[in-house]
Amino acid sequence: MKISLTTPVLSSLDTFLKLIDELFAYEALPQKVEQTSAAVKQLLASPELGHAWFIEVEENGETQIAGHLIVSYAFSLEHGGKVGLIDQFYLKPEWRQKA
Repeated sequence: MKISLTTPVLSSLDTFLKLIDELFAYEALPQKVEQTSAAVKQLLASPELGHAWFIEVEENGETQIAGHLIVSYAFSLEHGGKVGLIDQFYLKPEWRQKA
């Protein structure tokens, strides 16, 4: 099994938004779809705000998207400048607790 991170692009926006929707449903969080879509587009177009990745798993010659990771940037005096925080980390249920 090979695990890699790939950066989503605007052409994969629907796949990315579906993963985010799954996370919101799993966490039972309310979501404003239009607001989420606009924020994701802004994040993908503005790397200074943060980064997003698909978590891809290659197994038996087949690659699948197992989840996603979003890191947002902020500025911290305590830490001396720009810091990143994990905003979202989601694995589809079938990929959890795998060795």
